[in-house]
Amino acid sequence: MMELEEKKYQYSAVHLCDIVYSDDENKLKEELSEDLSIIADDVKRLFKSAKLSEKEKADALKGYLPFVRCISRYKHYGFSEENEVRLVILPTVLTQELLKLASTNGVTLKPEKERKFRNKNGQLVPYIELFDSIDTELPIERIIVGPHKEKEARATALRVMLRNTKIEITCSDIPFVG
Repeated sequence: MMELEEKKYQYSAVHLCDIVYSDDENKLKEELSEDLSIIADDVKRLFKSAKLSEKEKADALKGYLPFVRCISRYKHYGFSEENEVRLVILPTVLTQELLKLASTNGVTLKPEKERKFRNKNGQLVPYIELFDSIDTELPIERIIVGPHKEKEARATALRVMLRNTKIEITCSDIPFVG
């Protein structure tokens, strides 16, 4: 399903990852060491010279995907009951500058994924709908509704919405503090 989505739209990052649940710095270093090393090298390169050549500018972007992988994999160990897997997809914004650069270099870009907006407490929050054109069921087995003062109501709403699926809906045991 991810491959079909990625073939259809232009994304700057797409990855599926297991979560590292920890508050142990050594475990994080062990799990994320390869990506952290790439990020550290890029940061050093950027600070060494304010004026980068075109090749150095391209090389400086090598740390972008490792950075995204690292920040999207960590979660406090208190949430380990979730046994979460994350799908991280960052749509590319096709600016005029990017379109011109692609054209100059003979690169064909896929269409930009449409961004939609929802209202959350008076703020417009952008989002994208994934797999909206694929006629395949998502491989979701269970949804755990996280800590919230209305978690039971949210779970009930999900049960109604997903009543024709085999997805199990449960509530987290983590207490809501807020």
